[in-house]
Amino acid sequence: MWEQWLQEQVIRVEFMITDMQRQFILASAIVPEHLVDLMTLVSGGEAHLIEEHLCVTGPQCLIVVGYPLGAEYEGTTFGSKVEGLLVRFRPKQAWIVAPDLPLSLKNRAAELESDCYYRLDLCAEILG
Repeated sequence: MWEQWLQEQVIRVEFMITDMQRQFILASAIVPEHLVDLMTLVSGGEAHLIEEHLCVTGPQCLIVVGYPLGAEYEGTTFGSKVEGLLVRFRPKQAWIVAPDLPLSLKNRAAELESDCYYRLDLCAEILG
């Protein structure tokens, strides 16, 4: 039963990114929110690659992953991009996962939470 439901969800999800973009995202991913299949399945939305940021749009919602793919995070530039995405998609709710938020976005936030991420070098030799 679970497998059938999962299969139906995967079929229902449409992606607005190409296979090449999907490969780039996977190769550059640094946080769990960069997993396209996970984010689209959980949100029921469509994935978009907007410059170096993964975004997911769903029914009246927007998720923006502020950890840039293959680039450094820049708060003011990121704030402008988010403002543009809010105008473009006009969501009723928006979730932003980012290392930090510019003051303009912090002031508009209904709720602020924080998590810690640790980057592990999985290619490092394990000493035994």
